[in-house]
Order: sequence, then C-alpha cells, then structure tokens
Amino acid sequence: MLLAGLLLLALAGHARAECHYDSGAAATISFTPPATIPVSPDTAVGTVLWTSAPIAPTESLVLDCSGTNGSGIANSAGPTPASGTLFPTGIPWLSYQVLYPDSSHVLQADPNEPVEGGNGTAVTFSVGYALQLVVTAPVTSGGTLSGQLGVWQMAYSTCAEYNPGGNCPNSRWVEVMRPLATFTTSSVMFVLPTCKAAVDPTVVALPTVYTSGFTGAGSVSGQTPFNVQLTCTGKTDLAITLATSNRQTGATGVIAPGGTGFAQNVGVQILDGSGNPVTFGTPISAGQTANGTFSVPFYARYYQTGAYVSAGKVTAIASYTLTYP
Repeated sequence: MLLAGLLLLALAGHARAECHYDSGAAATISFTPPATIPVSPDTAVGTVLWTSAPIAPTESLVLDCSGTNGSGIANSAGPTPASGTLFPTGIPWLSYQVLYPDSSHVLQADPNEPVEGGNGTAVTFSVGYALQLVVTAPVTSGGTLSGQLGVWQMAYSTCAEYNPGGNCPNSRWVEVMRPLATFTTSSVMFVLPTCKAAVDPTVVALPTVYTSGFTGAGSVSGQTPFNVQLTCTGKTDLAITLATSNRQTGATGVIAPGGTGFAQNVGVQILDGSGNPVTFGTPISAGQTANGTFSVPFYARYYQTGAYVSAGKVTAIASYTLTYP
C-alpha cells in the first residue's frame, strides 16, 4: 500500500509541463503601417522606419505556470534566427521586432524568451504589442511586406478531454507547441525616392538679339534662366547629367550651330544654377529633392563659335539623365 501511495503522489498534479492552459485564447495582432514608406540608399543601418502604437488583444490568454519556461517568436516572413530580436521579412535589408509588454523589452527568437511563473502562478497575456520595422542592411531596392509575420509560441499543456465533472484527468493533459500571439501586417510598400519629368520636353525660348552684340569667337548674348521641372517621391540626393549629340569642340557646355538654314557660327551654351558652363556627360549635384515638385535651375545663352555671325534662327537639343548618388 505504501508503494501505491508513492506512485499516486508521483502522478498527481501537472507533471508533464510547467505551463497549463487556464482560459482565454491566443491573440492575432494585426498591425497597420502606412501604405507606403519612403526609403533611400543612404538610410542608415539600425534606422527604425516605423513603430506602431501598442495593440492589446481583444481576449486575454491565461496560463498557469511554474518555473521559467522557454518561448519566443517563430518567424513566418523568413528564417528564424538562432537568437536575437530582429526577424527577416523577405526584403533583404528589412527586419521587424515586437515590443512587449512595453517599449523597454523586445521579444526574442524561440526558444530564448523566458516566461516566468511561480508555483502555479497565473500568467496573463493582455497588454499591448508594438511592431517596429528596422533597416538591418544597406537599402538597395524597394519592396512590399504583407501578411503573417510570425508567431510567439511556447510548449504548454491543454486538456484533450474533460471528465463529466468538468475536470481534466492527469492522463488527458497534452503538451504541444502552441501560439501565445500571432502577428500580421497590412500591406506596406517601401519606395526608393525617384524623380520624373513634370514637363517634357523642357523648352527654352531665348530672346531675339542683334548680330552686332557678338564681338568674336567665345562672345555670348541673351542669357536666359530656365528650370528642369521634376516630380519626386521622397527625399534623396539627386544628380543630373546633360548630354548632346552635337557638342561644340573646344567649348565647354556648348551645343554646336544647327547647320544649313540656321544662323551661322551661333551655338547655345548651357550653364548650371551657379552660372558655370556645364560639362556634358558629367553629373551635376542638384542637392536633396523634396517630396513633390522639384526644380533644377540652369541658364542658356547664345555662344559665338566662329569669326563672324550671320542672322537666322538658332536651335539646340540636349537630354538629361537623373541619378541618385
């Protein structure tokens, strides 16, 4: 009888796990970031692009726990790291992390997140979760993130079958890996800043001038300001490179005269916003763009290319290319 009593004591209680289901349900936490988030190649590694407000579950999950129990996030958007708090998203330079129960603590990868219990202490998962989107490598492209991010999970016991009295026999407690919370996100697109022509082509009308205003090769007249008008998304450093298929030999930034039917020995010189002749094929810094309309200033003027000037029309064509250094 003594041996039977000892066996009964060994089987009594919840010996198969240190956490058992009490009440409630695992939450699904749905985060809603902005539909688009601008990024740029110079965004520093470690930059937090967005932090959500804390979102509390609609129903609290309650477990009865004793001791320290291992848990953690199993990543759904990419591989689960062996340790740490940053989880890949499938976008090469972007990871996420989850703050819980407040901004001072970040959930770790499974099974490194401890869930502390006392002697049968009720552990309640009820406070808000916050999501952070973090740059973890150089930004090289845009991308879209949506759907399930990950699951905070832990092995704990639930009752497979209650008896008629509403109690769970010891033999019916089953320990399995179960969610504590599931994290999802609405669609968010990460957009690299780009610019496109707001007005294309850019037409510059130079004033009518007298041939007598030219005094020899290299003389200029009729300087006129103009802007290359762009529409940009996001803020980034911009460079513009001008090119022409009809470059005047020996003169910087000059488009050669148009040929038969046009004024002779009169080309067009383009200057940057500081009044310096442009070098075709060399990028010109335009500074940092604004989100929306952005203008790059230039000047154009007549340029005498030969010993004498004849009256007539002048035409010139150049193209430009935008880059993001």
